[in-house]
Amino acid sequence: MLLDGTVLVAGSNPNDTPVDYDKVDPNNQYTAFPTEYRIEIWTPPYLIGKDHMRPTHITLSRRTFVPGVVFNVKFRPVKDPRSVDIVLYHGGFVTHALHMGQKMVFLPNQGWEEIGGGFKRVIASIPRLALAPGPYVLYAVVDGVPSIGQSVLIET
Repeated sequence: MLLDGTVLVAGSNPNDTPVDYDKVDPNNQYTAFPTEYRIEIWTPPYLIGKDHMRPTHITLSRRTFVPGVVFNVKFRPVKDPRSVDIVLYHGGFVTHALHMGQKMVFLPNQGWEEIGGGFKRVIASIPRLALAPGPYVLYAVVDGVPSIGQSVLIET
């Protein structure tokens, strides 16, 4: 994912080496699929025309968490927020062309407060759920627009 929220999607086939369209042989499993050289630029619908609305200057009071811990998220919104959510995302894993184990958790928080200089602060906590330990990405979502993710670690 690029910093403006767009995603570059590329890739093509299961071949070890590139296979051009003029070399495709449908009877040969190793050359049955041509190599796709195009790259797609995709922007999530929630960012179309809103990438300038992303909260910036995200600061976390800690980067390593255990369930039950309370922490601060400081950020600068573009305008005064109507809603703020703090979200943990775990990307899961890929095996045999299946993407499994993704998890997104909206963290309990006590709302936000002004702390000066246009900055806001949210006090949130990691719920005592069955969160697998490991790497996650934390987002501040202001009025439906996510910040750039912050890498965090969940420990048991």
